[in-house]
Amino acid sequence: MNASDLARLIRDLPCHDLVLSEVDHLVTGVVRLTTKLMRPDGSFVDVFVAADRGSDFVTVTDFGETWAFLEQISDRTILAEFVALAASYDASVRERSISVMTRPQEIVGAALQVAQACVALSAAGILDRSADAGSSRAVTDRPVTTSARPSVRASVVERLSSLGLEVRPKERVRLRAAGHAYEVQVDFLVTSRAATAALMVVEPSPYDKVVMRHADHAFAIHTDLREAEWDGRRISVFGDVELDRLRGSDSLLRLERVSALVALSDLGRGVNRL
Repeated sequence: MNASDLARLIRDLPCHDLVLSEVDHLVTGVVRLTTKLMRPDGSFVDVFVAADRGSDFVTVTDFGETWAFLEQISDRTILAEFVALAASYDASVRERSISVMTRPQEIVGAALQVAQACVALSAAGILDRSADAGSSRAVTDRPVTTSARPSVRASVVERLSSLGLEVRPKERVRLRAAGHAYEVQVDFLVTSRAATAALMVVEPSPYDKVVMRHADHAFAIHTDLREAEWDGRRISVFGDVELDRLRGSDSLLRLERVSALVALSDLGRGVNRL
């Protein structure tokens, strides 16, 4: 079963929308599921589904995102404790990835199982760090403190609507490449009289690795659009703080090769070029 067929199957499963907010197949051949469970930093948990060749089972995994999250926020990340806590959710750990094998018809339950383990382990990391008052870790490695800000997605809708542009959130775009038809979901499809643009929002976070994971997802979607020669502009929208802080990082340099990088405060001028 290829990623496109697997994504279609998941969207047809009963009650999938109670657990999942987005289902996307990526250029890597896996399906990305954005769950409705949230980590302590406010980012939603993503899990990924990969079909096992020659098997009736699939693997649902976080691809190591929780371990990376803990490395970002914790001075004491111990693999044995990580494995033990994951096991309490009937999940295994392979190469620091939380994983569950399941049948395709049971993916939604497995996604919830993995996401719950991810949330629990993320919270445990924060508790470990707060208990370590004597940490000697450099302040620059701590999460950057930011004041409360409105959702970037809500701000995008407000700003673009005020410009009289047609804005369609979570729009599925049909593509064809190498003789295969498939769909990708963009955060916003924006249409003016002259052109159309696909916008991917890189959600803000005080944790650099979380922002860069969102940037990597935007890179995958924009790469699909480019390789299928989709006729439209490709834009990635960042919070001003994150774009300023991370410009020059590998993730953003790579993303800039396939899309324009636009700060939220500059969004009006960015789309007025359509």
